[in-house]
Amino acid sequence: MNEQVRGQLVVLERAGRLRSVDAEKLHLEERRLLADRVCPSNDSHILALAIVSGARTLATNDNALAGDFRNKSIIDKPRGSIYRDPDDHAHLLRHTSSCGVKSHPKRPAL
Repeated sequence: MNEQVRGQLVVLERAGRLRSVDAEKLHLEERRLLADRVCPSNDSHILALAIVSGARTLATNDNALAGDFRNKSIIDKPRGSIYRDPDDHAHLLRHTSSCGVKSHPKRPAL
């Protein structure tokens, strides 16, 4: 792993902003998605991470992945939100510094 990335992960962990998931649970969920053939996209690893971690925010321009993320039989309870345009959605993503999106200039930061 890149030392700069490792350093950033340490900073986030110390600040209580890094969440880890059990690797075995992640692999099991990804294998289940692949075995069930429910994902038209080739992103079962991303979907498995969302399921296992409970993450429900996805920033992507990948239509197949977005379709899978919207599929109630894959992501449910709660459903997820998909953000495609940083200019339009920056104000919605300001709850996290990891997305690298700056707040919209017309909207004040919280």
